[in-house]
Amino acid sequence: MSSTAATLTASLALVATVAGCSGGSSAHRPAQVLIRETLGPGEVALPAVEHVSGHFSVRLLAGRCGITFLTGTHAEFEPKNPLCRLHERIESRDASYHSFRTSRQRLVLRDGTAVAPSIDAMQIKRQPDAVTVGGRDVVELDVYFEPPPGTVPAALRFYGDTDTGKSVAPPGPPSVDLPLTGLASGK
Repeated sequence: MSSTAATLTASLALVATVAGCSGGSSAHRPAQVLIRETLGPGEVALPAVEHVSGHFSVRLLAGRCGITFLTGTHAEFEPKNPLCRLHERIESRDASYHSFRTSRQRLVLRDGTAVAPSIDAMQIKRQPDAVTVGGRDVVELDVYFEPPPGTVPAALRFYGDTDTGKSVAPPGPPSVDLPLTGLASGK
């Protein structure tokens, strides 16, 4: 693989609504927001589709499976099975703050098996177990999974928040499956 291919930049478009004011009346027009994610060796750009769960919208940006070794700031890790990493973009759809828990997410395999995040990989890569996301704020993070070898990831089961007492906007469904394409968990 050439270094040019390894640094391929995936352009992912997100449609947003922008309100414009003209003469005291509001006009709505769609605008393109471009999200650029530089892909590393073995990474795959994932479908640029936004899904809603709880008070969050989520979008997968990139993924990679077959990771056999991790290094962090204070540790190294050789997992029993190759890891899969999913890079997600989570946006609050509410004016209040809400809690997002990475530990609730699941990698759904083609056979229907749901795999929890790898605690060791998440700690070594310093990814949080929970994040409080402010009103209309966005957070991007990685979630690492350790599926059985030779399996094929089919979806990420994304669980939004479950807190409703402080909500301004009505929540979406409690979970949603985001389809994955082009990923294989390794041998």
